[in-house]
Amino acid sequence: MVIQPIWFFWRVVQGATFEWIEDKAPRMAAALAFYTVFSLTPIVLIAIAIGDMFYEREMVLNHALEEARFLIGAAGVDAIRLLIEHAPRGQANPWIALVGLATMFFAATGAFTELKDSLDTIWEVRPKPGLGIWDMVRNRFLSFALVLVLGFLLLVSLVASAMLTAASNSVLSFVSDRVLLLHLGNAAVSMLVITLLFALIFKVLPDAEVFWQDVWLGAVVTAVMFGVGKSLFGLYLGHSAIASNYGAAGSLVIVTLWTYYTSLIILFGAEMTQVQAKLRGHEIVPTAKAVRLTEHERVQQGIPHDAVVRESVREQEQAEQEPDRA
Repeated sequence: MVIQPIWFFWRVVQGATFEWIEDKAPRMAAALAFYTVFSLTPIVLIAIAIGDMFYEREMVLNHALEEARFLIGAAGVDAIRLLIEHAPRGQANPWIALVGLATMFFAATGAFTELKDSLDTIWEVRPKPGLGIWDMVRNRFLSFALVLVLGFLLLVSLVASAMLTAASNSVLSFVSDRVLLLHLGNAAVSMLVITLLFALIFKVLPDAEVFWQDVWLGAVVTAVMFGVGKSLFGLYLGHSAIASNYGAAGSLVIVTLWTYYTSLIILFGAEMTQVQAKLRGHEIVPTAKAVRLTEHERVQQGIPHDAVVRESVREQEQAEQEPDRA
């Protein structure tokens, strides 16, 4: 029956909303947006470097910025282009070049590392105490691998756009409105790429055993919210003077607002994945280098479960009533 999938979807959305509020996702999203703003330029540079292996740098750069234009508007793209143009190129001194590469590595992985910590909180796990420096380096390389995947997906998007353009010039030559079909094709490819990226994030980053069948619903919903938010954000910027109100910092404000919204919906999609796993009876199992988060640790982080909060309030009320009875 159709009602059963709809009812299940409603239960997932309802549970994810409660968990999203309980885990204080807006606070985690604010920290994630802060790291993302500083990681954005290194991530774009690495993605462009990957595409540069197969296409001309200027073509890859223009394609990447054109994709970003649909996300953060012209002002945000101008800010990113300015940062890329002023990014340091090859250094004559090998030590300076090495330091520059190390700095770019840690900057590019900062956002994914913060995202991993947020997903661990959602899945109620944490790294085992006493992990060595090599485990920290391993986590950084895992984050860097996702940066490389992002660059690969940019390359796939570029190839798909080129194929669609070629098809519009040949196979679709008999269609009167080729431009519309080309835009629809590019939108479909972009949605597919974004969904795949979200699915990889929900599957790979948490220190918990996550089943593939549990990630797709959250990934699709997150991709849809991403697309809807992109359109609404563009309309808002078109009728708002936010860039001019903040002067020189206007572009930075726009990028920060967009990354904050994106962080919010990614965390909501992760909550959907976690709730769906619970509804399907999939127990939360930490990886070999992680342990379950205890309720005491959740309280220390300021995110106790609602039941614990209610019990604490009840105990406090009882303690306040005892002197009155005496």
